[in-house]
Amino acid sequence: MKKYIVYDKQSGKIVRSGLCSDNSYSSQASENESIMQGTADDATQKVETHVDGMIIYRVIVDKSPDEMPALKSKKIIPLEKKQANITNEQWQAVLNRLAILESEV
Repeated sequence: MKKYIVYDKQSGKIVRSGLCSDNSYSSQASENESIMQGTADDATQKVETHVDGMIIYRVIVDKSPDEMPALKSKKIIPLEKKQANITNEQWQAVLNRLAILESEV
C-alpha cells in the first residue's frame, strides 16, 4: 500500500490524497494532474516543483496567507460524504469481500 498525493501540475493545488495498492498507484492521477508519495493537508499545503538542471524536486510547502482566505468560504464536507474515485476492478473486489463476509455470518 502507498500513501499518495494528487496535485494540479500548474498550480500545485492538492486535489486529493489517500492510500492505494501498489498496482493502482499510477492510475490515481488524471489529465493535468501528477502524483507523488506522501501525506499532506490540502487545506494548508500545496506542492511546489523546483528544477535543478536535470533533477526535478517536488516538495510540500505551506500555502501563503494570500492563498488561505478562499479556503474559509469553502463548505467542509465530512469524510464519509466525500466522493470516492475507485476503478470497477476495485469496486468488484469490495463486493466480493462483502459477499464473503456475509456468508460467514
